[in-house]
Amino acid sequence: MARSRPGRSATDYVRDAAAWAAKGAVAVPEAVVGLADIATGGRAGKLLENEGGAVGFRPKQAREAINEWHSDATKEAQRKFQEAEESGRQVQGRR
Repeated sequence: MARSRPGRSATDYVRDAAAWAAKGAVAVPEAVVGLADIATGGRAGKLLENEGGAVGFRPKQAREAINEWHSDATKEAQRKFQEAEESGRQVQGRR
């Protein structure tokens, strides 16, 4: 039996829009660092990451935190998409 889809309120739409905008804001410097990594053999990203330090450029962690801002309906849609994507990979692997 199918689960009922969570509805979306106006607040949910605002939360989702803010999350997508924040992800875009993280993606721009991430792309710049990626290009710098190409030129420096990955040293630029490692330097900016400052692994073990209190501050540093860590876009993956930022995206994970931003994902929590999404509405329940969007989180559910993302979960279903990931499940479908993994099922597709399993089918392709059986060929």
